[in-house]
Amino acid sequence: MFADWELIGVPHRVTIGDRGLKNGEVEYAHRGDLQNENVPVTEIADKLIAKIKVR
Repeated sequence: MFADWELIGVPHRVTIGDRGLKNGEVEYAHRGDLQNENVPVTEIADKLIAKIKVR
């Protein structure tokens, strides 16, 4: 399923899951990066805004 988002060109993916939420985190991935990163829920909006402004 995640490969589909890359094929259609979605630049940012935020995965919200039970396990991550228990730790207060979501998973963030950018199409151009080689790895995913866990980001605190309280910081994901700022991270997305910063990434969009840079590109």
